[in-house]
Amino acid sequence: MRIRETSSEELDYVTAICLDPSVPPKWREAMKPAMDARKQWLKAMMLKGLQITVAFREATRRNFPKGLIEYIPIEFAPEPVKSEKSLFIDCVWVVPPYWHRGVGRAFWKDLLKR
Repeated sequence: MRIRETSSEELDYVTAICLDPSVPPKWREAMKPAMDARKQWLKAMMLKGLQITVAFREATRRNFPKGLIEYIPIEFAPEPVKSEKSLFIDCVWVVPPYWHRGVGRAFWKDLLKR
């Protein structure tokens, strides 16, 4: 498994994770406006320090992400919390076929290194 941060140009990976790969194409099309709005929000929050780390399979031809973790400096948290020099974890998502396969654990290990 490969874990790496994504840039604002790679947000299609992030929105792809929100929709299970087995979702029918007509549902994907129906969700497109919501996913576009999510990308715009993510870009705006990245300017404030939002980081998105994505887990990928090892080198494969169809490198669909296994999951993601989003975190931001706590002063920009979307929830009413107070602290200093801390991160607020906004989202942790592992695509269902990869549950119980160490993806979440890998995110925590990677986050603790930062």
